[in-house]
Amino acid sequence: AWMEAFRLDDALAYAQEARAIAGRCRNTYHEARSEWLLRTLEYRRETLTQPDFELVEAITLVGVPDLEALVCITEASLLFRLGDRSETARLAERARRIWTGMNKGWGAKLARCLAMASGASLLIDEARTLAEEAFRCPISGIGIQMLGLLAMGFPEERRAFAQGAEALAAQVPRSQWKGRIDILSVQESLEALIGPEAGL
Repeated sequence: AWMEAFRLDDALAYAQEARAIAGRCRNTYHEARSEWLLRTLEYRRETLTQPDFELVEAITLVGVPDLEALVCITEASLLFRLGDRSETARLAERARRIWTGMNKGWGAKLARCLAMASGASLLIDEARTLAEEAFRCPISGIGIQMLGLLAMGFPEERRAFAQGAEALAAQVPRSQWKGRIDILSVQESLEALIGPEAGL
């Protein structure tokens, strides 16, 4: 909850405590979840520099598909920034398959947009459908990221994808626009859609 409220320092303190407690209790699920949370916080704080492929493979042994998808999307987000498009697409598609099977539609759609921004099967009709769905997303942060990622994958369509993007962005406090969410920040999403003048 602190993380989603952009209170990253508070979230970090709780996550560190949770990992320590879970380790002492030998609670595999909570230890793995707190490890994911710590890496996600590092990503959002812009201090995460290396992917953890060992964690990606080990997480399957925990046996919790949603947690596996969360780990995949965090590592895919970092790889996207590091420029490793093939690994980004692979992990994003893995997360999409898991969330689709769990009927977690918005997570699956966001993961698909990340895969498409990384060059995975660039289908313009699918991208347009995803953009239309993003405009109606009840979670504004996910919707704006979907549009930003689609604009990165289909720059020739960014004007169409930008329709309604500012309305989604307006639902996130402007003071938080530069903070990373799941993959992109609101500011990065708007810049992909509108250009460097976005948000000024």
